[in-house]
Amino acid sequence: ELLCGKVPFTGDSEWEVLKAHETRQPEWPPHLTAVERAVLQRCLQKDPAARFQSVHDIVAAFGAQTATGAAAWSDVRAGAGTAAAAAPAGGPPPLPAVPPPPFDAARSPAQRLADEAMRGAQHIADQAVAGARRAFLATNMTIRETMQELRRGGQGAAMAKLRARFRRHHTEPAPAPAPKRRSGWHTALTVVGAGALSLLVLAFLFLWLLPARMEPSGPVVEYEPMAPVAAVPVPAPLRQFSLGSDRAQVFTSYMLPDRWRELVSTSEPAWVDLARRDPDAGAAALAQHLERLRARGPYRARDRIDAELPGIRSGRTIDEPVRAELDELVGRVKAGTDVDEALVDRVITIGPLALAHLAAQFDQLDLRDAEGSRQAHVVHATLAAATGCREIEFVTGSPAAAAAYNRPLGALWTWFVNEVANTERAWRTYRDLRGGR
Repeated sequence: ELLCGKVPFTGDSEWEVLKAHETRQPEWPPHLTAVERAVLQRCLQKDPAARFQSVHDIVAAFGAQTATGAAAWSDVRAGAGTAAAAAPAGGPPPLPAVPPPPFDAARSPAQRLADEAMRGAQHIADQAVAGARRAFLATNMTIRETMQELRRGGQGAAMAKLRARFRRHHTEPAPAPAPKRRSGWHTALTVVGAGALSLLVLAFLFLWLLPARMEPSGPVVEYEPMAPVAAVPVPAPLRQFSLGSDRAQVFTSYMLPDRWRELVSTSEPAWVDLARRDPDAGAAALAQHLERLRARGPYRARDRIDAELPGIRSGRTIDEPVRAELDELVGRVKAGTDVDEALVDRVITIGPLALAHLAAQFDQLDLRDAEGSRQAHVVHATLAAATGCREIEFVTGSPAAAAAYNRPLGALWTWFVNEVANTERAWRTYRDLRGGR
C-alpha cells in the first residue's frame, strides 16, 4: 500500500478478497521500479515458502546492508548501495533470478484437506511401525537375557526373574501418554468426520422409518359390496348407548390444518336443524354438504397418500360395560370374512359410538400383515354398508404395498363419521334423509 497507494486486492466482501488472494495476480502501477516490482512479487507469492522469510531478506533485496535499517527511503528508491554496498558474506540470499513456482490455486480446499489427512495418516502409520519395532526389540532383548541366565545354570533365578518381569508387566499401570498437540487440520478433520457420521446415521434412520411408497400390486378400486352371509343370531345390546342427550357430541377435540377448516364440523351440522323444519331443504343441504366432502376430501387412494388429514378425537369417558360390548361387536366384525348384515344392523342401531369405535380400528391394525389387511378390509366394508358411503377407496393386493394407501383410512373414516354422526340426532336425521340404508 505504501509503494502502490492501494492494497493489492479489493472486493465487496471478505470472501471476495480471500478468493482474489488465492487465485488472482496483482496489477502493478507504472511508477514502480524493477527492484520494487520484484520485491513485491516475491512478497505476494501464493506459496508462503516462496516469500521472504525475514525483514532482513527484504532489506537485502533492495540492495542495502542488513544493518542499515534506518536508511532514508529516498536513498533506497534512488538505488543507493545497489552496486557498492553488497550484502556481507553469510548474509541473507539475494532475490533469485528465476521466480519460484506459483502456488497451485487449482487444487480445491477439499483436495488440500485430503492431502493433509494423508500426511496425518502416514505419520500415524510411521509411529505405529516404530512402536511395534521398539516392542519387538525389547521382547527380543528380554528373551536373550533369559536364555543367557539359563545357560549359566541359574535356571531357578532366571525363572523367578522372568516371573517378576511378567507380574510387573501385568500389574503395574501403564504410564499415561503425554498429551499431544493437534493442529488445526486435525481438529477440522475430527469435526468434519463427526458431522459426516451424524448425517449418515440420520439418513439411515430416515430411510428406515419412512414408510415404503410402493405402487400396489392390486388395482385401486372403489368399494364393492361383499356378498352377504347368513345372518348369525346377535344378542340384543346389554347397555344403553346414549350419549346423555340427542345433541351430545362424540368427538370433542379437533386439530385442523388450514385446508380442512371448511370441511370439518366442530358442532352439529346446520342441515340437521334445517331438516327438522323443512325436510326437503334439509335433504338438499345434506346432499350439497356430502358433495363438497366428496369433491375436496381425499376419497381416492392416490389422493390421500401424501394428504395432511385432520386430527379428530373423542374426549368422552365410556363406561366399562359399554366399552366391553363395543369391543365384542368390533371383534365379531373383524373375525368375519365378509360383511355380516346382522352386525351392520347392530352398528346402525347403536349409532355414533359404534361407528367411531370401528373407525378407530385402522390405527390398531398392522396393515402390512395379511391378517391385519383382511380385518381392515372387513371393517372398511362394514362402515361403508352402515353409512352408505361407498366412494372411499380401499386398496387390495399385496398388504406391504397397499399399507401406505390404507393407513390414512382411520383418520378419513373418523372425519366422515364426525360429519354425519357426531350426535345421535344427526345420525338419525342422516338416516331418515337417506332413506335408511
